Amino acid sequence: MVASAVQSWILADGQWFQRSGSLVVLVSVVLEIRQSILQEPVPSGSIYVEGKPLRIPPESRSIDKAFHRIAWFGIVIGTFVWGYGDLLY
Repeated sequence: MVASAVQSWILADGQWFQRSGSLVVLVSVVLEIRQSILQEPVPSGSIYVEGKPLRIPPESRSIDKAFHRIAWFGIVIGTFVWGYGDLLY
């Protein structure tokens, strides 16, 4: 998005910056969908490693929350840039 902002500033045309917003939204939606697929619950006791049931460590849950927040931030910011980015130039 920074590169497209510079390109739009050089050309005095906000079209490139505006279009970068749509790419940010697309990548953020894909990230959010990927995270929701990975967070689907696994039936208890269905996966065993070395004879013991697999447990998900609590640290991975905080990473999942961070990805979720980043994805939603990207969706919101990308939508604003996509809709109003050309008005800055």
